[in-house]
Amino acid sequence: KLTDLALTDTCMDLNILIPPLMRSSSLDESKLSVQSSNLRTLHLDHCGLENMPYETFVKILLCATGLQAISFECSGPELSPDTLIEPIFLGKLENLSLKFMPNDYAARFIQIFYAPGLTKLVLDFEVDDGDFTRFVNRLTAPMTPPTIPPPDFARRIHIPELDRFVDPSQP
Repeated sequence: KLTDLALTDTCMDLNILIPPLMRSSSLDESKLSVQSSNLRTLHLDHCGLENMPYETFVKILLCATGLQAISFECSGPELSPDTLIEPIFLGKLENLSLKFMPNDYAARFIQIFYAPGLTKLVLDFEVDDGDFTRFVNRLTAPMTPPTIPPPDFARRIHIPELDRFVDPSQP
């Protein structure tokens, strides 16, 4: 029943955050509703950039349907230029914190999240780490919705101020 996880300067197999039936190489999204984790907050601090396979990271997010806060500091999944990034719907995600990431990596990393309920974004990058124009352009562009949304996508967007879920197809 782990709900909050914070790791600092720790490298470990993050597959433990994926329910056992979802750890196989193929992801069956139809099982996600019954195989979700209880994870609400995830904080990875100096756990190494690109030390986690992208597929593992995606499974963690897909299984953490109640995730409300994510924080990455010098941490994140492997994102090569060839990695095909599919946005992950995180309907309850309200807080996202990104710190000390290279600018090109941050621009690709932000594409992973489709979080319409996001209310707080914390960014802390080194000023001498290059030009963040690409990152800012990605950040200010409309979020790309998932190609294949969850079956109950319309009912899963949580609006904190209203304390209820709303249908994203309605104005």
